[in-house]
Amino acid sequence: MEKRNGSEDESWLNELETALLANCDLSVLRTICNRKHIPSKLRPEFWQTCLGAKGKSTTLSELSDLNEQCLIRNDCENFVDALSGNEYDKSSVIKDVESIISTFAKRKEVTYYSNNGWLELLQPLLALKLPRNDVYNCFEAILEKFIPKYFVSNTDDDEPFHLLRLLLLYHDPELCSFLDSRKITPDMYVVTWFRSLFSAHCSNKVIHSLWDVYFLLSDPSLLFYISLVMLVNVKYVCLKFFFYNVIFNRREQVMEMKDESKEKIIETLNSVPSALDIEDIDDLFYLAEQHYVSQTPRSFKVENELSSLMFTEVSSCQQSQFVTTDLAHALCLPVPVIDLLPDTPISGSVRYFVVDCRPAEQYNNGHLSTAFHLNCSLMLEAPSAFETAVQALLACISMQQHSINAGSVVGGKHLCFMGSGRIEEDQDVYMVVASFLQKHQQFVSLAFNGYTYLHEYAVKNSIIDKYIVDHNRKQCIPCRFPPGTQSLNNVNSKSLFGKKMETSDHFNNWLFTKVATVVKSKSIEMKGKLVEYVTNPNQQAAERHVSSNDKVGKRYKAANKFAIDDNDDGLNGFESEDEERNPEIDVESWCKRDEVISCFKCQELKDDGHMYPSYLILTKTHLLILREIPHNKGFAKLMKKRPLELVVQITSKRKCPNLITFKYGQSNEGEEGPSIMATDLLLIPKPYDVTRLVKQQVIKVLDGDPNSTNINSESKHNS
Repeated sequence: MEKRNGSEDESWLNELETALLANCDLSVLRTICNRKHIPSKLRPEFWQTCLGAKGKSTTLSELSDLNEQCLIRNDCENFVDALSGNEYDKSSVIKDVESIISTFAKRKEVTYYSNNGWLELLQPLLALKLPRNDVYNCFEAILEKFIPKYFVSNTDDDEPFHLLRLLLLYHDPELCSFLDSRKITPDMYVVTWFRSLFSAHCSNKVIHSLWDVYFLLSDPSLLFYISLVMLVNVKYVCLKFFFYNVIFNRREQVMEMKDESKEKIIETLNSVPSALDIEDIDDLFYLAEQHYVSQTPRSFKVENELSSLMFTEVSSCQQSQFVTTDLAHALCLPVPVIDLLPDTPISGSVRYFVVDCRPAEQYNNGHLSTAFHLNCSLMLEAPSAFETAVQALLACISMQQHSINAGSVVGGKHLCFMGSGRIEEDQDVYMVVASFLQKHQQFVSLAFNGYTYLHEYAVKNSIIDKYIVDHNRKQCIPCRFPPGTQSLNNVNSKSLFGKKMETSDHFNNWLFTKVATVVKSKSIEMKGKLVEYVTNPNQQAAERHVSSNDKVGKRYKAANKFAIDDNDDGLNGFESEDEERNPEIDVESWCKRDEVISCFKCQELKDDGHMYPSYLILTKTHLLILREIPHNKGFAKLMKKRPLELVVQITSKRKCPNLITFKYGQSNEGEEGPSIMATDLLLIPKPYDVTRLVKQQVIKVLDGDPNSTNINSESKHNS
C-alpha cells in the first residue's frame, strides 16, 4: 500500500471528512480516497454514505410472529455466543440481531433459513458499533445490492453459479475443464463466498478493508471477478500473488490434485479466501479489474441488464420485459452482434476476432467486413483440411497484434464464432466451438442469434452497406426470407439476457447447448448438461424412416387431436411442458414395469435452445420422455407420452447420427407424405439400437399385435 507522509495523510482525511459531512456522491469519494485505507473512526459514516443508507428512517419489529421465528431466535443466540471478546452485551445484541433479521424477512416477504449468510453479513456491521437502525439500513442495502438474489428471495435462482462457471470457462478453460471432469460446480465451493461477501472466511479487519473498496466502487458484478482471481491464483504454486505463502505451506494446487477426492478439492477451493490479508486487498481489486473485468465482454458488466437480474428483484412492472436466462445450458459466453461491429466503442481491451462459420455460399453472399471464414463441415468431412484452416486462423490472430498496435479497428484475441442463427444449420458451429473449448482455447464466445440478427440489425439501422461486404441481395438468405416470414416460430425471441427484442420476430434464440455430437477423439462431459463428444461408426444410421412401406397391416387412423386417458399417470394430454403439474417418477422402478420394453438415457433438445437430461422409455404402446430432476437423483418428471401408432418418421442427420428426430402424425392416403403434428428431438448415445427397437415395436402396433415377443430381448435399462 502506498506510503505517504503525515501532512499528506492528514490532508486527504480532512477532505474525506468534509465530503462525508456534505453528503458528496461516490465519484467525489473515489477521487479523494483513491484506494487508501479508511480509518476506523470514519468507516461507519463512510459505509453509510457509499451504501445510500445514511439518514434513512426505519422502524424495526420488536415482536415478530414469523413461522420460522424459533429458528431465527436460536440461530441468533448461537451467533452471538460465538462472537469473540467481552465488548458485547450479549442479551442486548441477541435482541437487536433477531429484530434485524425478522424485520428484513417480514418486510421483504422472504423466508429465513439457517446458513443463508445473513448472520455472517451482520458480524462486520456489528463491529462498527452503529445504532441498531443504522445497522439494519446498511444490512438491507448490502443484501439488496451486493448479494445475488439467490440468497435474498424465495426463488430457486442458481444463475449466479452458472455465470461464474461461464466466466471461468472464458478466462481459464483448462481449470474449468478440470473441475468439470471432477463434476465440481461453483455452487459446491462459492456459496459461502457469495452469501457473505467473503466475511464467512475472513477476519473483521480484512473484511472491513475489502468492503471499503467494494462499497466505494459500488459494482456488484465484482463479486464474480474477485472470485475468478481467487480461483485462478490457487491454480499454480508458482504464481507470486497474494496466495503464494498459503499455497507453499500447504503444497496444494488444484491442477495437481487429480488423485485427491472430490471433497478434498472442494474443501481446498472453498478455503481460498481465508488466505487474504489486509495488504492483499489492493492487488485483489487490481487483478479483478485489470485482468478480468477489462477482458470480459461488456455484456457481462455492471452497466448491463444481467447485473440487475442477478442482484436485484425484478418488480412486477418489469416482469413482462425481463426474465432470467437459463445460463446452465449455455455452451459459452454469448455476445450481442452489436459488439462485433468494427467501430463500436471498445469497452476495456476486448477486441473480437470474428469467425464466420456459415457455409461458404452463405458467407460469399454477405458477411461482416472483419470476419474470418471457417468451413465447419470440414471437421467431419476432411479433418486434416480443417486442422490446417484452424492453424491458419490462430496464426492470423497472433499476427494481428501489429495492426492493433498501429490503431486498426480490425482483429483481436477474443474469438467470437458466428453461425447463421438458424438452428438446423448451426449444429456444425456448436461442434467447432466445443472443439476449441476442449483444446482449452481462451476467450471463446458465440455471437447471439448469429448472422441473421446481425443482418436484421444492420437493415433496421440502415447500415448494411457499411458493415456487410459482398452482399448479394438476391442470394442472401435473410434478404430472401426477412423476419416475420420464417418458417420457424420466433414470436417470443428474447435478447441476450431475457429482455424481449424491440426488433422481434426473428429466428429462435441461440441453442447454445445443441452441439453436434461427433468429433474425432474422446468424449467429455461439461457440467452434465452440455455435450457428449461421441465417435460413432454407424454411418448407415443416417436417414432412417418408419414409413408405410414397413407395415404389414393397415395403419391406424388417429383422431385429429392427440390425447391420453385421464388415468394415464396424471399426464392429461399428449404432452405437457408444465413441470409443476407432471408427476415425479422413480426411474428405476418405472423401467421394471411389465409394459416397459427398454429405457435409454438421452438429452432432449427444445426449440427454445435448451437441452435437458432425459430418459426415453419404450413401452408396448407408447414412447415416453422423462426429464431428470436435478435436485432429486434417480427421479424424473413425465413430460411426454406418444402413442406408437402415431410415429410416422424417425430420422437422423448424416453428419450427426446421434441427433434423432421422432415425428408424429397421420398418414394421408393419396398425398405425398404424412401430416406432422408433433416432433421430438433427442440426442441419443447409441441411436441405432434405439431406433431399431422403436421401429420394430411400431410395426407390431400397426399389425395389431403389440404384446408379441419376437423382438430381440433387451435390457430394461440402457445407459
